[in-house]
Amino acid sequence: MYCPFCGKDNSDEWVFCSGCGRQLPTEATPKAQVPREPTSQAMATFGFATTAAPPQVAQPEPQLADREAKRVWVDTPTPWRRYFARMIDYMIWAFTFGILLNLFGVDTKDINKYGLSMLTEALWIPLEAIFLATCGNTLGKWLLALRVRAPGDCRIDLGTAVGRSALVWVKGLWFGLPLVALVGLTISYNNLKLRGATSWDVTCSTTVLHTRMDAKRITLLVGIAALFCIILVLIASLE
Repeated sequence: MYCPFCGKDNSDEWVFCSGCGRQLPTEATPKAQVPREPTSQAMATFGFATTAAPPQVAQPEPQLADREAKRVWVDTPTPWRRYFARMIDYMIWAFTFGILLNLFGVDTKDINKYGLSMLTEALWIPLEAIFLATCGNTLGKWLLALRVRAPGDCRIDLGTAVGRSALVWVKGLWFGLPLVALVGLTISYNNLKLRGATSWDVTCSTTVLHTRMDAKRITLLVGIAALFCIILVLIASLE
């Protein structure tokens, strides 16, 4: 069927358009009429040669279907991928926030580590909202091939993004309180597996889509993980 948004020709069994990623209509969109070649009689009328050239059959490009499938975004629940994407964001932000504190002369050794962790997660709320409203995802979500969308596969606005990020911190992480946050994560995991959506996505009318991870994302993910391990080893050696 043809996509009513971008005109891309998709397979009839696909749910999302391989061109723009939007959801295809349930009923098939009739394909455009293909103009027929002029008949030999009509060609002869206008003085053209009537010898028809053998039809050229287009050969499918190797692995075209695989590449097209990689661009299809679906909304099936992926709790662990979403969890690791958030942890990547938190680790990168915590590392950046720690550097900023040291640049301003703040000694983090004198600060309660649990309070600092809760503060770091709370400060991530507006930053994550800005990323979601402008890019549709964060670095962690991009690395794991995730994106957050509003109804109609549109980018969410800033107000919705702030509300969603705040609800994740309150309902999903329970304000980042030690051990207690595991209860919130467990409840969110069960909601996502059983109902197909978390409470904050239902409240904000948002959907988390995912697609296949390509080699570029996997390579960057491995590189970032290796870099963090090296940094942790260097910090431990300096202490």
